[in-house]
Amino acid sequence: KRNIKQLKQWYQRRVRGQLIIALYFVLIIVVMKVLVTTYNAAAKVPIKGEDLTPLLALDQNPDIISMGFEEIGDSDAWEDEVDKLLENHGYYRVKLETMWAIQIVVFAKKQHLPFISHIESVETKTGMGGLTANKGATTIRFRLYDRTVAIVNSHLAAHKDEVSARNTDYWSIMRDQEFRDTAAKNLCDHDFLIWAGDLNYRVEHENVAVRRMISEGKHLDLLQHDQLLREIRDRKAFVGFHEAAITFKPTFKFDEETGLYETTKNRTPSWCDRVLWRSKEEQVEVGRLINWELWCAEEDGEARLHRADVDDTVQFLNLVETLEPAKLDQVAKNHEDKVKPIFYNSYPEFLLSDHKPVSCMLDLAIDTDLVPFVEFTKSQFTDMKRKHLEVKFQINDGYPASSYDWIALVNSTWTDANKHKITWEWVPSGTSKTVKFSDDIPDGGKDLQVVYVSDKLGAPVAIADIC
Repeated sequence: KRNIKQLKQWYQRRVRGQLIIALYFVLIIVVMKVLVTTYNAAAKVPIKGEDLTPLLALDQNPDIISMGFEEIGDSDAWEDEVDKLLENHGYYRVKLETMWAIQIVVFAKKQHLPFISHIESVETKTGMGGLTANKGATTIRFRLYDRTVAIVNSHLAAHKDEVSARNTDYWSIMRDQEFRDTAAKNLCDHDFLIWAGDLNYRVEHENVAVRRMISEGKHLDLLQHDQLLREIRDRKAFVGFHEAAITFKPTFKFDEETGLYETTKNRTPSWCDRVLWRSKEEQVEVGRLINWELWCAEEDGEARLHRADVDDTVQFLNLVETLEPAKLDQVAKNHEDKVKPIFYNSYPEFLLSDHKPVSCMLDLAIDTDLVPFVEFTKSQFTDMKRKHLEVKFQINDGYPASSYDWIALVNSTWTDANKHKITWEWVPSGTSKTVKFSDDIPDGGKDLQVVYVSDKLGAPVAIADIC
């Protein structure tokens, strides 16, 4: 570990406004703003005049942005649209994963780039019992500083009467998704698990009455009939998850290109599109209350959650049922400072689809004492015409170097180092920590950056402006 004073100076220089406190010079707590969106696009492509910018809350400067789509008509078109929105705002693409019509893409502020690693993506099919990808989930997970984060974007079974099928989809995704990172091999192992998408849970109430209550401005009274809230309360799905208070009207089903609930199929308006989260620390504490060894086992001196099979899960839930509600409420209160919802919104002005998009901003409190894996120490031109660039870097303790690491030269508006690289060079093997670009550098390096891309971590791990 590095000297704490040096560490503090690094944070103050690189993570401006995010350094909160160094307690007794031991911990640094970083509050990360994570924005998560979900939008069922009804098999459409982006249209002119419908700007996605309001979804991104760029005025609040989120650190991480996750955009989830369901029923996208052209995945490349949506990918390009999102890239264009963020290319001039200091973000880079962490990862994109598409499974048929379900897509998730995660971006991060470039100042966090050195501390986002172990990036993986997986997908799970749940359509027709796991045979088809029209339903299911795409997930992107990563280490954020020294915490693990997983963000799921899912599209669960449709139709009002298919509550059990939706619950089964949820448990299948939780059970089947696995990762290579030993710090979190499955979803429930992650410090922060965020789950968004068209979850398809409906309002279980008479359609005419639902529409009347919405027109009278009494739509929040319908939450007592919401299937998802009931299933969470009865611990049949999304056990241990939380959701911010819903203040917006149901997000489904609308006549496309209007703000009116549809009348053709006469579907009951419902909050299908949701964002939920849970923290591992809270679930570990619940496990300790019931002495649950499988879900809360000591491993190398650290409490960890382990995946349970269906029978074990039933036993776990039965034991939780024996706890007094006040104890569970106290556990949630003990951990509420770890994840704080900032807003939870729907956007009725979006007219492309029969769904309205939803976004949720969360503050994640992350304590860390990490330092960068790699740091650029110098960049200089070796000629008067500023055509030949040389960069120097240092590799810090613990970095898993590879002969397939590379350094890219990119424009400062880049979002994807591989896609937007101007030129690149392999990192030399051996003791040399200098890279000389063989191609001429355009414009004397104006508005250009160098990015160190790690092969083993699957991500950029260092960035610097060209001086």
